[in-house]
Amino acid sequence: MSRSSNHYYRLAAASLTTLTAAAGAGVAVASSEDKTTAKPNPTATSSFLSPPSSISSFFSGFTSPSAAKPCTNVDCMPRLSPKEPCLMTVKDIKRMVEDEERIVVSFMGGVYDVTEFTGHPGGYGRLEMVAGCDLEPFWKVYTQHNRGHILEVLQRYKIGWLSDEEAEEQRASTPEFDNPYANDPPTYPTLLTNTRHPYNAEGPLRKLTDDFITPVGLHYVRNHGLVPDIDPEEYTLTVTGVGCKEKVYKLSDLKNSRKFDHVDVTTVIQCNGNRREDFHFQKPGVPAFGPPHWVAGAIGCSTWRGGRLRDL
Repeated sequence: MSRSSNHYYRLAAASLTTLTAAAGAGVAVASSEDKTTAKPNPTATSSFLSPPSSISSFFSGFTSPSAAKPCTNVDCMPRLSPKEPCLMTVKDIKRMVEDEERIVVSFMGGVYDVTEFTGHPGGYGRLEMVAGCDLEPFWKVYTQHNRGHILEVLQRYKIGWLSDEEAEEQRASTPEFDNPYANDPPTYPTLLTNTRHPYNAEGPLRKLTDDFITPVGLHYVRNHGLVPDIDPEEYTLTVTGVGCKEKVYKLSDLKNSRKFDHVDVTTVIQCNGNRREDFHFQKPGVPAFGPPHWVAGAIGCSTWRGGRLRDL
């Protein structure tokens, strides 16, 4: 199987919203028209929200935390922490995490107590994972945090800052980890990228109205995590349930029209977060937390082909 073919399998496998909708339409195996010649461009960087090459470069316009004086104007930057910002040490962070069971993190020399923050889209457990750590290694991987309003929200929880030496020690003590997105397939050059990791992208509206059927390469892509690296030769589908004898099918079985009559179902699929960008500042100064910030292109109309679920 060619690399480009495997690319399409991986993207299709990862687009859970698309597969779920196809199953709801009564189709077991979904695939776009096989005759298409559209292929991804491995070197493409098309994006209207491309992540920076590094956290430091993204925030290079901000004053160095070690040199800046903390803002004490509660009207312009309300504080949810009872403590006023002060010079702190790595030992202070460790003590607050271990003895006081607080979720304290550092970033770019600042120290933040985010224990009371409840707006993380990934849930409270994500915050607990980074307690006592520096955020930079995490945000290098989870680049959806690289937005200006995220830093603005973070500032509300600032309780102090570290000297340059302490900040370096804090970063060095935070373990590095492998990038789970390292093997993600190339992006589609014709889509507008909302978040690179995980990959979420939408089609330009001016292109979506050209055809009734959304062409390959213009249908939106929605991922909540990394793209699964699936080998089509090893893929299996297990069908089981009450009153149903368990059966296991290979991908080749599902694509074989001699084993199952294939039908075509044309349906519109839309992410329920489409047009989330409209709510970005629904209230003045209050941004929407959850990415991706879809504009209006997280919608597509495709023809799905495969065997009926009832036949399986």
